[in-house]
Amino acid sequence: MYRFNASLMLLFLSMFFASFLAIASSQKILVKSDGIQSELMTSITKSIESVLKGINENDSGEIDRYHRRVIDSVLSLLSADGYFSPSVDINIEHGLHDQKIWNIFIIAGKRTTIAKLNILFTGGITDKEFEKRVQLLIDNCPLKIGMEFTNREWSNTKSKMLNALLSHDFFFAKIVRSEATIDQENAQAYLSIVIDSGPRVLMGALNVSGLNRVPESLLNRYVKYHEGDAFDQDKLNDWQQHLYSTTFFHGVFVTIDPAVSDNFIRKMTKGNIESSSVLSGDCKCVLPVNIVVAESPSKKIASSIGIDDNAGIKMEGLYNKNVPFRLPIIFSTGLGIDRVRQKIFADINLPHDIYGKQNSIGASLDNSDLHGLNITRFAIGFARSSNGYNSTAQNINITGARYEANYGALLAYDHIKIREHSDFILPSATGTVEIVRRELNNNLDPNFGNLLIVGLGAGVSLDNISPYARTRIKFQKWFPVRFNDVFTFRCELGKVWSSENVKIPDDFGFRAGGANSIRGYNYQSIGAHRGSAVVGALSITILSMEYNHYVNDKLGISAFLDLGDAFNLFKDISFAVGYGTGLRIKTPAGPLSFDIAYGQKYENLRLHFSLGIAF
Repeated sequence: MYRFNASLMLLFLSMFFASFLAIASSQKILVKSDGIQSELMTSITKSIESVLKGINENDSGEIDRYHRRVIDSVLSLLSADGYFSPSVDINIEHGLHDQKIWNIFIIAGKRTTIAKLNILFTGGITDKEFEKRVQLLIDNCPLKIGMEFTNREWSNTKSKMLNALLSHDFFFAKIVRSEATIDQENAQAYLSIVIDSGPRVLMGALNVSGLNRVPESLLNRYVKYHEGDAFDQDKLNDWQQHLYSTTFFHGVFVTIDPAVSDNFIRKMTKGNIESSSVLSGDCKCVLPVNIVVAESPSKKIASSIGIDDNAGIKMEGLYNKNVPFRLPIIFSTGLGIDRVRQKIFADINLPHDIYGKQNSIGASLDNSDLHGLNITRFAIGFARSSNGYNSTAQNINITGARYEANYGALLAYDHIKIREHSDFILPSATGTVEIVRRELNNNLDPNFGNLLIVGLGAGVSLDNISPYARTRIKFQKWFPVRFNDVFTFRCELGKVWSSENVKIPDDFGFRAGGANSIRGYNYQSIGAHRGSAVVGALSITILSMEYNHYVNDKLGISAFLDLGDAFNLFKDISFAVGYGTGLRIKTPAGPLSFDIAYGQKYENLRLHFSLGIAF
């Protein structure tokens, strides 16, 4: 019984879709014009197709109605683009198999131009101190006399001028009159707009709602102003972004809007907000700054399990504690375990400053056993990074380069075992600085731009007070190629300076190999050799070229060539060459890469996978 009903249902659906396709294919639309721009023609064609989608061609009366609807649709789009005297003719012909052909002929006529533009301001902005600002707004108006008129540009201009008032000083600004009079015979537009700025708004007392564990001193770190300062929406936006990026809150709202919440409304109705003189436009209005927050959970426990092309299965656990002892800090501790490395750590992260700089201190116990080199390290360190929100950088680098500087200092106590060579203790103190220059169209998945990283470091071996230093430069360039294809070039150069026989921490030296280095070789398997182990070398050189071809918006294939070496002396260079092909899958976190690479030096074929760009 169920099979029979299912068969009938399938038959019914098949007949329905066949009928639908027959109707959809029983008409053809041909649109011709006298030189209308291609973008507008595309919009007109799509609109006509949408109008005719549901037509019943067997009803002559309905065809007449759709005839009128097509004309109305075309006229509406043409008038929005400045054509107010067009001519639209429709001729319906019959083709093969009784197919109806809609021949639509459009004569757009003369495009309307702006003959007059009148901009008038009323309210507090008419005070003498704002004369230059008013004149600047008028002078910078995007529309000029003689320009072609479109509804889109007219609407954008009005919004831009209104927002210029709303964002600074005049929170209650509004458009009180807007007119566009069209002279169809002469194809001219007469435009007029009147904007009432309302009273000048000043920032008053600070009202905070939603704080529980987080001390108000954290807000004072970012929210800096004096009562009576002029209202500035950019400042409010910056404060909101600063507070949200601390991770102490999962929701932040900063406003001077009197209607932000019932609580604030009750507070403000006791004051002078409702008095007519405050909003009359001839005096100043003081509004409190309202901050509403929702605190993040005080504790967070996370665990993960994954797989790495070198270490195999990896397991990690993390515990975060927000605002311990009512201090605006984040305490983090965790551990990670895989085949080649085991680590436990504890960090204290301070909130970032107004420039986006974040300080942290921590301690860790780390054990690694890789390519014959076993290192057990206890370390305490300090880091200053550019992880926080920086309004200056955000504004300056929308279309240009962005610069970041990261600093670090580390005291380490290493127990180093080099297989078939030596076993020793190395205490050390190091300091590092890293300058990053980004000029990318997308930080996570770029197809145009470049990235430069310059790293400098210096340290001393504490057992015999022997100094050493390091320089490292990484550069990557992306070139867009036809359609969505991307070609990228990557290089890396590095050098360690030290006296002969000075012991340096292994992570201060250089090793290569792996997914984001030289593919076709094991992770960090290329370096200096001591005994049967691979240790950090004094120099490194890596070059890489890759071409990515995307078959659609998400999926692509790649071909690549990597070569380089990590070495102590220039005469010891023996380039390792790796090449192959791979799969690219675009994700919100960056491209997910699966690569099959052939390592020519050792004649090995290896699988690599990674998430994100190489740097």
